[in-house]
Order: sequence, then structure tokens, then C-alpha cells
Amino acid sequence: MMSRTYFTIEVAKAAGISRMTLIRWLRAGKIRPPQRNAHGYRIWRREDIKRVISYKKDHYRKRKTSPRKKAGGMRSKKSKP
Repeated sequence: MMSRTYFTIEVAKAAGISRMTLIRWLRAGKIRPPQRNAHGYRIWRREDIKRVISYKKDHYRKRKTSPRKKAGGMRSKKSKP
């Protein structure tokens, strides 16, 4: 019996990252790539998803964003007389 396989987008959603972040990590060699089928599509399995989630927990931190300024905070340039 064949185990369930997942699409790249499903793996990314399960890990809470974007598809492009997952692809970037694969290309950078940060996570082990999954097997591919005869057509070249990635074959993600449950073990692969666990590895991605584990990598994220151990190595990935969300960027801290600075608080947004209130609207209307821009100053207009003073014109010289």
C-alpha cells in the first residue's frame, strides 16, 4: 500500500511558511529534498513534512517589524519666501 503524498503548497501550509520559502530552503540545501516522480514532481511524504517543521522550529525566526507610524505624521516641506 502506498502512503499519502503531498503537494509542495500543502507542505508549506503545514509548516506555516510560504511555498517560495520552502523552495528557497531546498535550493540552499537547508532541508533534504524529497524524492521526485518520473515527471520530475516532488513527492512529499509525512516524514518530509516533519523535517521541514523541525527545521523551522530550530532555525527560522520571524523578522521583527517596527511599529507603524500613525497616519498624518509626515511633515510638509516649508517653502522659502
